[in-house]
Amino acid sequence: MPGQEPLDIGMDWRLTAWQIIYMLSGYGLRHVGIYIDPAQEPFHFVRELIPRDMVLLGSQLTSVPPEILFAVKPSWYPIIIAVYGMFAVAALAVFFPLVFRDKTTAFWFTAMILAAIPEAVLVPLSKNFGFIAIGAFGLIASFTAGVVTRPSGLPEWKCCRILAWVTCILLILVHGPGAIAKRVAVEKAGTTVFAWAGRVPPVWPNIGNENVIVVNHPLSLESLYVPAYATYYHQSFPKTLRVLVPACTSFDVQRTDDKTLVIQSHGSNIFSCDDVGPAHIAYALSACDRLLQADFNCKKSDRYPLGDLAVEVLELDAADLPSRVAFHFNTSLNSPDFRWLWFDWRTSSSKSFKVPAVGQSVTLSGPACANR
Repeated sequence: MPGQEPLDIGMDWRLTAWQIIYMLSGYGLRHVGIYIDPAQEPFHFVRELIPRDMVLLGSQLTSVPPEILFAVKPSWYPIIIAVYGMFAVAALAVFFPLVFRDKTTAFWFTAMILAAIPEAVLVPLSKNFGFIAIGAFGLIASFTAGVVTRPSGLPEWKCCRILAWVTCILLILVHGPGAIAKRVAVEKAGTTVFAWAGRVPPVWPNIGNENVIVVNHPLSLESLYVPAYATYYHQSFPKTLRVLVPACTSFDVQRTDDKTLVIQSHGSNIFSCDDVGPAHIAYALSACDRLLQADFNCKKSDRYPLGDLAVEVLELDAADLPSRVAFHFNTSLNSPDFRWLWFDWRTSSSKSFKVPAVGQSVTLSGPACANR
């Protein structure tokens, strides 16, 4: 038409060509636990799409946060996902009559479902609800208005109308007073958690210009916050900070020579988590570390130089994950520049670690031993 700008088809082809060259050149994200790139791992994304969307939709509609998955035993994941899916399917089945009869309800329903697809690239988290919530709340509002003001749009069967009213009331309670109560509870819990995390460990002060080595840490990612932590409490920074292994299982720590520590996991590998019942904080801590854990392709005798430290894989488990690892330092483990720490599950705090003598070993207990 006169005066209308022609479509720039060439731009689409250029973007497509750039994406193809980008992927063939080896760039992009692969094997990152927290994120799936559909372009790089399409089959992995398709396999995870339905389970993740069931959790996202079920959590959005019921207001039960998906983070509870982190705190339960991994073998229970399929059960929890199935429960989320059951609520999601049940709610959608109640919505369907109005979806087919009302264009506004159908619009919000479609918006919610379409928004859930790209959100499945990430593990289910409450912060992922942004776009899903727009469609979900529009759907709930449209459904509620339809039930209250346009009951003629519902099926004639009495049981369907009763079910629609019950669902309507539950949704209002969950996303009204229920949401307020949840906010208050989260605020109270958050205050407690941050107060606990903000305690100054008794062994933490006076570590300036020292090489801090944490033998086992229940949440390795927390070490990233040490600079901010030290700044807030007006403390000096350590020269270096290293975390050797996670702390969600027990370990034997043996000193084989003056400069070498060998750590053997009591679990199947060093990333294992003890069986501590259906739900436990250890599961959540272990899951947080696994979010950024890439797939390992290590082999026995592989050696990884890390400046003044070299890590050697001595044994692997059936999943090819390291179960016995040697840490070779360039200087004696008794060097006064080293500050050794370990995490004690019995007191839930960090403590000074005494490096064993050459040929000796010690056992660092995991959460299961602390519960006995």
